[in-house]
Amino acid sequence: MTFGNFGMRRSWKSFVEKLSILVRFLHKDEFNEEFDQEDAEFPSAYLKDEQEMNLFILKETMDSVYCVEELKDVVYEMLIKFVL
Repeated sequence: MTFGNFGMRRSWKSFVEKLSILVRFLHKDEFNEEFDQEDAEFPSAYLKDEQEMNLFILKETMDSVYCVEELKDVVYEMLIKFVL
């Protein structure tokens, strides 16, 4: 949905670049290598600050999203809860 055959889709890339937070995309193996989150399910999103890592978007939520616009709405909704 957010990536095509040639990389990140333009509309998603533009959205991510405009967010007020640093965003990194990791494959499952990269995530597991870097972070100690034994109960991590994929796909999901985490929000990390200096002290801890919090589950930002659940796997079930990610699985229920069918288009980029819907995913953007979920990200905005969660940012309001976590950051703003």
